[in-house]
Order: sequence, then C-alpha cells, then structure tokens
Amino acid sequence: MPWLKERAHTFPPVYLYAMADRMYKIDNEGAVTWFVSARVRHTYDLLRCKNTGAVQRLDVFSDRFEKTAFKFAAKNPERAYEVALEGLEWDGGNPIHRTSPVKECVLASQNSRYSS
Repeated sequence: MPWLKERAHTFPPVYLYAMADRMYKIDNEGAVTWFVSARVRHTYDLLRCKNTGAVQRLDVFSDRFEKTAFKFAAKNPERAYEVALEGLEWDGGNPIHRTSPVKECVLASQNSRYSS
C-alpha cells in the first residue's frame, strides 16, 4: 500500500475508505486514521452538491465501518482520538484531491432518500 499512501491526496474519498477497510485487519490505528481522512474529504465533497440532502450519503460509509473503525474507537477512545487527529493532520497537510464531487451528487439526487 505504500504507492497508494503516497498518492492518496490524488484519489477521491472512496479510495481512502477502501484503504482503511483493507488495512483494518493488520493496522487498526492506521485504518481509523484513513477513515477520518476519507470522512473529512467526503463531507467536503457532499457539502459542495446543490442537493442539500446529499450529505446524508455519509451514512453509507458509516454503516460499513461500524464493525471496524467505530468498534476500535469504542474500545480505545483515547487512542482513537489521537489517530483521528492524525487523519485530520494528514488532510490539512495534503492538497485536496483533484476529483469532482459530481458522481456523489448524482448518486444522491437519484436516490430519493438523499434528496431535499
């Protein structure tokens, strides 16, 4: 995964979520760090959609990480806080990805659950 980590800032959030998901079995803390980074960028993208309900698409990924990143955080709240801050620090120190949130916005508008 070193190649992906070095280029992580160039990918849309879904790739960061995937990296966190795959990493969990070998590095719980790293998975939480990447989940937080993905979450921050995904939130930013969804807030740029014209559809104000689009931000509810975050629930799709929350459900996926309930048994991994959230479970780790529940068992280790202090350490989870520290590694979450590392995810925020990574996000702040790396340029935002060069992708458009259009796909996420379209997905949100096609699903009436996310339409406003």
